[in-house]
Order: sequence, then C-alpha cells, then structure tokens
Amino acid sequence: MKKMGPDEFVEMLRSAIKQDEWLLFLHGGALGLFAASSTWRSLECDERVSIAGPPAAEERSERPR
Repeated sequence: MKKMGPDEFVEMLRSAIKQDEWLLFLHGGALGLFAASSTWRSLECDERVSIAGPPAAEERSERPR
C-alpha cells in the first residue's frame, strides 16, 4: 500500500466500498429510523414540550400550582 500512488489507493478503496455499498445504505437507514422514532417518543412522553411553543401568559396564570 505504501508503494501505491494516491490515484491507485483511491481506486482500491472505492472498489472495496462499492461491494458493500448496499449495507452502508441499509445500516444508515436503520439508524435514521431509530433516531427519528426515539426523538418522536421523547417528544410524545414529555408533556412539557409543545410544538406550538410555550403557553401564553394568560394560560400560565390560570394553571394551578
């Protein structure tokens, strides 16, 4: 590998990655779905988080403490 030029090394690396390219896409998709679902769950479980933003001032004063 030390005797290879930069172009030869890049070509060798690309050919090695190209064989398992579908695995990279599969794992990336699976990790993306996992991250999205865990984020969604944390937003669903946390009642304090509101997509609409923080409550208005009059809503805050009406809430029992």
